[in-house]
Amino acid sequence: MERDRTNLADRDRVFQTHRYVQTLPYGQNYGAGTFEDKSDLRLPPDYCLDLLERDLAERRRNLQKTFPNYDKMSPYLQNSLLEVNFNIGNISPEKWPGLYKAAQEKDVESFCKNLHRKTTDSKGKPIANMPKRNAWNLENCLKGRFSD
Repeated sequence: MERDRTNLADRDRVFQTHRYVQTLPYGQNYGAGTFEDKSDLRLPPDYCLDLLERDLAERRRNLQKTFPNYDKMSPYLQNSLLEVNFNIGNISPEKWPGLYKAAQEKDVESFCKNLHRKTTDSKGKPIANMPKRNAWNLENCLKGRFSD
């Protein structure tokens, strides 16, 4: 599929749009389509992929610090952990004690089950596709293992 490379953002327009975004209320859950009617700027696909790769690399480094045995996890376990971290942010021991305990004990089944995310928001409203995402992540995670 060919990507749309028309109307790519130049430096001035990026700053102009960034200043606008900074005026918006903090903490809102802005979806991918939120700004379609606010700006017609499009970032080059190569730039977006570079941002993604840098973000994932930084997240991996952080996971290596917070999970001492991260490098002893198979790619299935690492990717399952990274998927949750990418989508919800920091995975702290305070909020995920069972996950940290399972990682320390190298208990794959418990580790994978503890990667389960809430399926409703703070108001009790179902989060779209979360049961499917949890099932997908669990299935892939359970293929993993810890090495010695």
